[in-house]
Amino acid sequence: LTTGEAKKTIDSLASFEVPALIFSGGDPLIRPDLFDLIRYSRDRGLRPVLSTSGVTIDAQAARKIKDAGVLYVGVSLDGSEEVNDRLRGVRGSYQKALDGLRYCRDAGLVVGIRFTMSRKTVGELPVIFDLIERENIERGYFAHLVYSGRGEKFSREDLDHSETRSAVEYI
Repeated sequence: LTTGEAKKTIDSLASFEVPALIFSGGDPLIRPDLFDLIRYSRDRGLRPVLSTSGVTIDAQAARKIKDAGVLYVGVSLDGSEEVNDRLRGVRGSYQKALDGLRYCRDAGLVVGIRFTMSRKTVGELPVIFDLIERENIERGYFAHLVYSGRGEKFSREDLDHSETRSAVEYI
């Protein structure tokens, strides 16, 4: 969407009294007008939330996120450093994401880990819970694999009913 189209969408959501708006995607931080849209949504009465890979967040970016009006930042992690980096296809992405999460927390933002359950990640649940405890992370968000568009190729990684049940019982 263009900035104008995005603002019209925000206006529409505000007219429906939607309480929050999650800025997500691949990684919303690469969008040049993101902070303008965050401020705009806040000014329209929505609670802006950020869902990100976290890899581009440094101390300055964390302050910009907070100053724009974001209260909560969810950082996506797929498990241990080895698993996360392999699945993300970028060596060092785990450490960068964890650093980004820490920068946000240090800036006074509420932070959480966003974890997508799939056949390749569900075994990492204990690692994620250990990390949440060790880092004193306030929130954990556990989601099913949602595949659409290019993500359709990941449908074979979805958990079946019994695998989902086991994961939910663990959580």
